[in-house]
Amino acid sequence: MKRTVLTFDGVARGLAEYGDPHGRPVVLHHGLLGDAGLPAVWDTLARGAGVRLIAVDHIPSEATVGELFAELRAASR
Repeated sequence: MKRTVLTFDGVARGLAEYGDPHGRPVVLHHGLLGDAGLPAVWDTLARGAGVRLIAVDHIPSEATVGELFAELRAASR
């Protein structure tokens, strides 16, 4: 499921979830330019592993990992 969330500073960021919606959350930050879209096989593999794979669009370099996790916590409520 792909959606857009607002960050603490009002920036819209893309977020996509794959796998088991009730599985253990795993954040995927690919580190390259691009978006959170992944091939369908990632959903199948994540479901098989029992994880909720959360992929995010490229994060601007000024964002910190702590800010990313705070945004993801807020978005998953």
